[in-house]
Amino acid sequence: MAEQDFEDKVIFIRRTAKTYKGGRRFRFGAMVVIGDRQGRVGVGLGKAKEVPIAVQKGQYVARRNLIEVPIEEPGTIPHEVLGAHVGRVVEPFPEEVEEIAASDVDYDTKPDEWLA
Repeated sequence: MAEQDFEDKVIFIRRTAKTYKGGRRFRFGAMVVIGDRQGRVGVGLGKAKEVPIAVQKGQYVARRNLIEVPIEEPGTIPHEVLGAHVGRVVEPFPEEVEEIAASDVDYDTKPDEWLA
């Protein structure tokens, strides 16, 4: 696993402060995502007194937390498709659930009454 195999992206940098007698002391947290665009990705959170060190620690942690993600041919990640219709979220269910839900539908009402 060579260093140049991975791209990294800083997702966010968070600044925290602790108040002491002499003033505030700042620390930083950096969330970093790394990946090789071939299905291996990792996420890491690094914390330090300076931003560059926090980012380095985030990269180190991300390399230790690599996972494999399946990628389809055109470069997409397979997932269930969600849709929206009239303010409702529609998602696919197994066939058993569809049969149970279909038996509860009252087909004598108008579609507008279904949403009420």
